[in-house]
Amino acid sequence: MDFIVSVKNDTDYAATLTAVTVNGAQWLYTQELTAGQSIANHARVVGMLDTGLPFDGTIVVHYADVAPGPDGADVTIRFSGQDLDGLPLIGYGLDADAFPNADVHLVDDKGSKFLLVTIAN
Repeated sequence: MDFIVSVKNDTDYAATLTAVTVNGAQWLYTQELTAGQSIANHARVVGMLDTGLPFDGTIVVHYADVAPGPDGADVTIRFSGQDLDGLPLIGYGLDADAFPNADVHLVDDKGSKFLLVTIAN
């Protein structure tokens, strides 16, 4: 199964992926999201996983110059996939306290799953 993760930084601040972990899946060559990768303001990064079930992952996006703290703010994206009687059950969540208009949802297109994340303030 292809699992695509799209993260759009719809803010006026630059951000950096500070942690990217996946278990039970592999990023496709040249399609990986990696720690240290930057996302310019109003830009998008996209990664594609080749995965079976089960799998899970976490991506942390860090904004250095954003409240609440002197060290900035983090947005944490979590996702997982499980087998439910032969059907993929995909779960996801978003912790984005500093960005109240952030949004995440899942789209299924002909067997490929797209996790679309928009970080907005």
